[in-house]
Amino acid sequence: MAGHSKWSEIKCQKGLTEGRDRARQASLRAIAGGERPVYRPRVEPDGDLLLVRIPELDIATQARQPGDVAGMACDCIATWLGVELGTFDVVIED
Repeated sequence: MAGHSKWSEIKCQKGLTEGRDRARQASLRAIAGGERPVYRPRVEPDGDLLLVRIPELDIATQARQPGDVAGMACDCIATWLGVELGTFDVVIED
C-alpha cells in the first residue's frame, strides 16, 4: 500500500492506553522526586526514515538520519511528559 509505514500505524492509534498513562505518571513521579529516568530508544528503518520507539513510555517519533535519533528521542520524551530537557537520560545502544 502506497505511503503505508510503521509510523502511519502508530499515528492511527487513538487515545492513551492504560499502560502508556501509567508509564507517563511513573516517570513524572520519578522526576518530581529528583530521579533521572533512563530511556533506551529502539531504532528501526521505516522507508526513507528511522522509526524511534521509546518502549518505556510506549511512544515513538521519527528521525531522518542516525545522528538525529538522540535529539528526536529527547524532544519526544520531553514533550510527552511536559518536562524540561535534562530531567531524564537517553541511552542509544548500538
